[in-house]
Amino acid sequence: PRALTVEEIQEFLEELRGICKGPDFQKALASMRSRDWGAFKKREGMAKLLSMIWKEPLRRRGFSIDAWGFPDMLAEVKSHTESPGVRLVTHEIERQLLFQPGDLFGLSHRKGVVGANGSRSPTGIWKPPEPHGRPEQVHPVASSSKQSEVSGL
Repeated sequence: PRALTVEEIQEFLEELRGICKGPDFQKALASMRSRDWGAFKKREGMAKLLSMIWKEPLRRRGFSIDAWGFPDMLAEVKSHTESPGVRLVTHEIERQLLFQPGDLFGLSHRKGVVGANGSRSPTGIWKPPEPHGRPEQVHPVASSSKQSEVSGL
């Protein structure tokens, strides 16, 4: 996808935030969280829920609807880490998902990216790019055991 401006990213994130606030999404989120699933299955369920509910906004912004679309979107959001407005909206979305701020998008309260273990790094919890083709990237919802403790998944 083409690089998005900070205004386009903020508009996109506001759309995602609006979806997450909606009663249908909140009902699906509560239903998924109430299931007697283990942490891994709940993280998988969360990933599927987000991929379904955010599919159209992702597509409209030029992100592919495949294994790379979500990681590409996260990388694009992270490229605007200098914007306090982008950080603020990502934290609001994460709170609506009952995550700790930084757990999904990887943006700390200050400038920079925060990893799953709280470390600040330029790539957060994503694996660095590999020299040949696209790497097998792990969705943060399914990768962090700390997240499952913190967010209750």
